[in-house]
Amino acid sequence: MGNHVFTRRGLLTLAAGTGAAVAIGVQRPAFAGSGTNVLRAGESLSANQYLRSSNGSYTAAMQGDGNFVLYTPSGAKWSTRTGGQNGSAISLQTDGNLVMYRNGTAIWHTGTAGYTGASLIMQDDGNLVMYRNGTAIWATSWHWTWGQTMSSNPNGQKDCSWYCYERFKRFSGVYPYVANGNAHTWNETAPTRGWLVHNSPATQSVVVFERGVAGASSTTGHVAWVDFMQQRSDGTYIHVWEMNFGGGLGVEHERWVKHQAGMSYLMAPQL
Repeated sequence: MGNHVFTRRGLLTLAAGTGAAVAIGVQRPAFAGSGTNVLRAGESLSANQYLRSSNGSYTAAMQGDGNFVLYTPSGAKWSTRTGGQNGSAISLQTDGNLVMYRNGTAIWHTGTAGYTGASLIMQDDGNLVMYRNGTAIWATSWHWTWGQTMSSNPNGQKDCSWYCYERFKRFSGVYPYVANGNAHTWNETAPTRGWLVHNSPATQSVVVFERGVAGASSTTGHVAWVDFMQQRSDGTYIHVWEMNFGGGLGVEHERWVKHQAGMSYLMAPQL
């Protein structure tokens, strides 16, 4: 069977190396012991269960209102922004994807299907991190940095930048103030305005393609939304949604892309 993922179009199984998608059912994980600091593959947290750091200072709580929230001594630091989804539970699937379900429907995920054997740890430094074989593949610290924002989408046409502003807004609730020029400049200007940019593959992000990389324009570069990633024998692949690529303005397009030099990742926060 392929890897379980959740995209905005539903719960899918994606065969490695292909874009084939087939609707599937949900897993039925065991419930983790509330109060431990680790969620292992196949375990779940239901309403009012939580992970707590070994030093007792940090808690990742699956709240009764459906929001999964990371609390520090100073208050809430990060969340899935799923409040109002009463009765939800969050599950670390055996395929490595951390998914929140409500009534059998996935409503949030980390996009890390394919990383079998991953575990989620509430660390003593306040960071909630998913590891596989000692390597971090997702972390709340990648998604709690906020920069300057705008009140509306600055792009008038439905090109790649317009689309990524909208996907970022849908995920984080804000339009990021990241660029004055072409798409390939996003990774340069975003950090100067307070946003976090990674050079390694990451989900829940905007990937910035330098000019001419992976089919990007040789003049303007390209940006796309990353909803999940997958490790394969020849490297790490990301799955992207985009516009003005493979269909023109206003046409939504999806594809797999192998991470390579000239690609960086603007991280979208949540709280």
